[in-house]
Amino acid sequence: RIGSEGVGRTFPGPSMPFGMCKPGPDCTIKPNAGWAPMPEVVTGFSQTHVSGTGGGQKYGNILIQPFSGERNDYEQKRLSEEFELGYYATTFESGIRTEITASDRCAFYRIHYPTKDISNLLIDATHYLGKNPIPDRREQQQFVGGEVEVVNDHEVRGYTRIRGGWNNGDAYTVYFCLISDKAFKQNVGKTNGRYIESVGTDRRSGRHNKEVVVDYNERVVPHLYETRR
Repeated sequence: RIGSEGVGRTFPGPSMPFGMCKPGPDCTIKPNAGWAPMPEVVTGFSQTHVSGTGGGQKYGNILIQPFSGERNDYEQKRLSEEFELGYYATTFESGIRTEITASDRCAFYRIHYPTKDISNLLIDATHYLGKNPIPDRREQQQFVGGEVEVVNDHEVRGYTRIRGGWNNGDAYTVYFCLISDKAFKQNVGKTNGRYIESVGTDRRSGRHNKEVVVDYNERVVPHLYETRR
């Protein structure tokens, strides 16, 4: 955690040298490296981060967030968190515990839900750090496009395309494929601001969703495999 607070803004999550993934918590969209000390809320866990930009935010792509309850109640407060080399873990006040590590090309999550009744996971392709309602503001990222597709009851895939950020760079695209070792019981896709449920054997939610919530009704251990172009 050296340099993670104040103006250092280093990324404290797990990563491999020259790895494609730097998974970790995004504590709102403001911190440059995603993480902020408690008691700041956790918006979710995104898969790409950078340390100490010295300017505007960059990355924070493909957010996932475990939660229980209403679909618009994603933000969580932390009870505790742990930092080790190649490992991060946190426990929310809701009782949900998330553990994260990474390989060269993948992020791995182990998520513990406290009950068997309501166990949800948000996958959001629209998320990025430094969101700002003013378009084309200097050193601010802008959402270009994205899709989230539920392929079957174990797999979700898609992409996000973002431009701008601290280097005022051209648009970049991040592709991902999420594999869960437990089956989804249903999924809910968000299209044009509306949530549309899909249940039964055909779990495709369509390719126009930019957010999807998958529901479990048992304790699960989802894994996220993410690649970046």
